[in-house]
Amino acid sequence: MSECEVTNWSWDFENDGVYDSFSETPTHVFSEAGVYDVKMKIERSGWADSLIKENYIVIQESQLPPPSGVSIEIDGTDVILEWSAIDTSRIVFHRNNLYYLIYDSDSPYDDFNYLSTTQDTTLVIDGGIEKKEKHFYCVIGFVGDLESLRNFVRSNKTIKIVNKKQGAFNENTLFNMAPRRGIEPLLQE
Repeated sequence: MSECEVTNWSWDFENDGVYDSFSETPTHVFSEAGVYDVKMKIERSGWADSLIKENYIVIQESQLPPPSGVSIEIDGTDVILEWSAIDTSRIVFHRNNLYYLIYDSDSPYDDFNYLSTTQDTTLVIDGGIEKKEKHFYCVIGFVGDLESLRNFVRSNKTIKIVNKKQGAFNENTLFNMAPRRGIEPLLQE
């Protein structure tokens, strides 16, 4: 065993002072929806350290279907995104609301940066056409209260979307993308 090799792993998935796993690659089942902090403690001979990631895991009561019918329109220098409302007939809200988070990127399979939040199914991006020749948008549905939404956005200012064809696409990431200029066909995955 080398001096740098980790000898113990401890995971506290709710950051409540109770360690939930001692595995290097743990799994954990959350009993209720919410936003959770995660604490990881590692030990090696004569040394220990821990790291806390705040608002790191978001558990929703229901998996949302992706927004559909995403379209893009150019009006002068403004970009207008529209989509059909997510069907929430099977979702229990419990004092929660439906929000749409919009992210944007220069590439369809690169980092997407947080742009805006709305409860409407239309977003006008003033002067959006002036930034780049091509641009992509990602619309994600989110159910929660305002505090959970703020925590989610704070922890997810950038999201990564990878190529679905390469097998690394996260099926839990719900998105529709559209090029900014509208010259190319609308991409929907």
